[in-house]
Amino acid sequence: MIRKSILVVDDEEMLVELGKKILEKQGHEVTMFTYSIDALKVFCKTPYKFDMVITDFNMPHMNGGQLSKKIKEIRNNIPVILVTGCQDITENNLTEWGIDALIDKPYHLEEIIDLVQHLLTPNNTKVL
Repeated sequence: MIRKSILVVDDEEMLVELGKKILEKQGHEVTMFTYSIDALKVFCKTPYKFDMVITDFNMPHMNGGQLSKKIKEIRNNIPVILVTGCQDITENNLTEWGIDALIDKPYHLEEIIDLVQHLLTPNNTKVL
């Protein structure tokens, strides 16, 4: 497996730490943030450092949909996974935000591992 760089954003530090551990066990390099605005600033400075973004939806200041939309304006081909427990998100929202895959909370570790691997494989596309 080729080592990839993944940006993980969630306002719950425990979930970010868990995501980091899971993805690092798979051989990936993980940059984590608990504030979406900080994550966006770093992405803007080094947009080609990252191969994927995994973001929570419900966060203060800027939700995961808004973060994804801004990231896709900078690099429209980067895969973005949205993690949420919110049931009010529509397919139109996902398309507008540029989300490539959606994971509902709570999720199984295997689900996120498989989804990351799928989206990081060349020529694979959205999983909505």
